Amino acid sequence: MSFIRNNKNRLSLLLISVMLVSISLYLYSCGGGGFSDPKVEATSTSVLISPQTLNGWITNGYGTDQYGYTKVVVFDVTSQAAYIKGHVPGAYLMDSNTDVSTTRSDGVSDTVSDVATKAIMDNVIQRTGVDEKTVVVFTTDSGAGNLMALGRAYFNFRYWGFPKERLRVLDGFNDTYSKAGFTLDTTVPPAPPASTYSVCQLQTQSDRFRAPLAEMIAVAEDNDPKTVVLDARSPNEYNGVAGSTAGPTGASGGYVAFEGHVRTAVSQNYTTLLGADGRLLPKNDLISLFNAAGASSSTMAYSYCRTSYRAAITFLALDGVLGWPAKIYDGAWIEWGQMADQAEDGALATDSPWRTDLAARSEAITYNKEAGKTVYKLTGANSYALRADMVNVTDSSICGGVSGTPGGSPVAPGY
Repeated sequence: MSFIRNNKNRLSLLLISVMLVSISLYLYSCGGGGFSDPKVEATSTSVLISPQTLNGWITNGYGTDQYGYTKVVVFDVTSQAAYIKGHVPGAYLMDSNTDVSTTRSDGVSDTVSDVATKAIMDNVIQRTGVDEKTVVVFTTDSGAGNLMALGRAYFNFRYWGFPKERLRVLDGFNDTYSKAGFTLDTTVPPAPPASTYSVCQLQTQSDRFRAPLAEMIAVAEDNDPKTVVLDARSPNEYNGVAGSTAGPTGASGGYVAFEGHVRTAVSQNYTTLLGADGRLLPKNDLISLFNAAGASSSTMAYSYCRTSYRAAITFLALDGVLGWPAKIYDGAWIEWGQMADQAEDGALATDSPWRTDLAARSEAITYNKEAGKTVYKLTGANSYALRADMVNVTDSSICGGVSGTPGGSPVAPGY
């Protein structure tokens, strides 16, 4: 899709873009991949397992479960250095720096820390021997950052079509396993026979768990009590305090164009979901917290933070523990906060239909430029992109499916 820059064509292109946004609003408000989607699982079965259960599988084998799965593969989602210090015996490293996210574009601009591509996912599962009979277990080292990475890994597998009965998460951390009386290993297990299994062999339904920019704009404007937006960030970030959100290169490289929160979003710092030991709170406590924020088993909860790593903990609690409908706004505030007027050092032209620095889409708006902060200059954005859901569209089409908002080019810049 070429960028249309000719001024005499700009008005017609803008009208087309606005029309597509309106279509998007209609589709998402009518359940297109939303909470009313009958394909969304309604199970409340938790994916959490105890150290004793995991050790039993490692020691005695997995056996055959009620779904016909016959083996288990364990992933330690952490850094190379942490992995070598000690991991559950037989666990393979899922590198939190390279295997759980990458830079991608929904069609308007590149965004860091986006969902893993098919190529990344296939590499992970094939090199570790995951096949159609495998149950995947995620473990990690202690600390909130590691739990965020684990949450992102869990989200990736859900997004790419793994059903919950094939996914398990150690309730706690590697040291929880150790404190239960089981020994951690510091050696790298031998590589298993590689599989030829691909995420394309799953029934991929990308829209179920990932909200692209187009959908998040629709949700911000919809006034639908069945859609709940949960902001997993700190109070300062939520309240629009200047200088709260660093750009992609960190604070030294400047901040996003504006601070604030998605319209109607409820502040629910991810730390409120964790106990003193860093583990997710018990199920009933999570239910109380989410109910207080307006979420329930009959709503669709959208979580986000700066790069959707903290939001992955929210997603893990909602989808993994409670079995409630949930999505991650994957672009997160590092995208949303840059979709602003170029006059404020945002990435978009004043008349772009994708601007988010509008009262209909954001609240507590504070421009960092006006507050005297250096703004990170995001370049290469397409102010007049015909669609802003291209990650979902691309990932579905690459496996032969159909997804996303109708209209526009089938391929966005960067693909």
